[in-house]
Amino acid sequence: MKSIAEGDEMWWISFLSGMSISVLLMGALMRIWAGRSRSRSTHDTRTVELLEGTRDIVYYLELEPVRRYRYVYAPLDRLMEPEQQISSLDNPQLVFLRIHPEDMNQFYQKLNGEFDFEQPILYRIRDCHGQYMWYEELATPVFDEGKLTAIQGIVRPAQDRLEYQQYLEYRIAHDSMTGLYNREHFEILVSHYDVKVDAPAAIIVCDMDNLKYVNDNFGHIMGDLYIKEAAGLLSKMVSEEVMVCRVGGDEFAILVVNKTLYQVNKLVQDLKQRVVLFRMERPDLNMDISLGYAYSEHSLQQMDYLFLEADREMYRSKNTKKLARA
Repeated sequence: MKSIAEGDEMWWISFLSGMSISVLLMGALMRIWAGRSRSRSTHDTRTVELLEGTRDIVYYLELEPVRRYRYVYAPLDRLMEPEQQISSLDNPQLVFLRIHPEDMNQFYQKLNGEFDFEQPILYRIRDCHGQYMWYEELATPVFDEGKLTAIQGIVRPAQDRLEYQQYLEYRIAHDSMTGLYNREHFEILVSHYDVKVDAPAAIIVCDMDNLKYVNDNFGHIMGDLYIKEAAGLLSKMVSEEVMVCRVGGDEFAILVVNKTLYQVNKLVQDLKQRVVLFRMERPDLNMDISLGYAYSEHSLQQMDYLFLEADREMYRSKNTKKLARA
């Protein structure tokens, strides 16, 4: 299986190769346009056929004296209703109105020449089915006596690439068994609040009791179910300020930020009550969780201490239970 870095590198090679081909096609298209009054050669005809078959959008937008497309070679049937495909050439606003409202600012920065044309631009376009799809554009400004008079560009579909990137980012940050954040992401979160952001913070460390007993007596399939059920119970606490992570086989850590000590205490009591209710609903699993927690009004340079203190509290709780059973 390829590494993520290798996959990303292969995508960029593919993307730049595609862009290079599109640039060559656009140059050919401009030559064809310049000689449009003459009959097309066989080579020109084949170039146009190739452009019509690509998924890339190749365009030349005149800004002066009025905004209009000199040409657009694109799979317009995916973007616009048939009756708008021709009229959009003389009325680019029909295309502009399909840009997602959140992306309009940077789109108009490009039209006004206030954009870094060395960088690609990402934006969403509403297709003929009413769905917004991601596109990535490389644009080139055209100047006449120092004035921006036109923009030519290549727009390539980016939806598949971005979805795959999101998938990889999810896999990197999440535990495959439970869907919770994994240990690596927990360490990233802790470092963020230890070094960069100062906020009230607490860490709750949870360790499942009886997992060895379940594995030894009912098998690892039941043990995996035990872990998943515990993860499901803990995941009900998740919010923007409560992040639940699986940090080991039967160990979980909960990072809580921007809460008061009173609110953290309530979270812990609610969690304990959830465990009691779950034991009543699923007595066959005999679930129990030992936990400990620590709180600080300031997170900077305190996160290691919070984790160690919460871990100590968790082991005190676990040992107390063992002594009670003895």
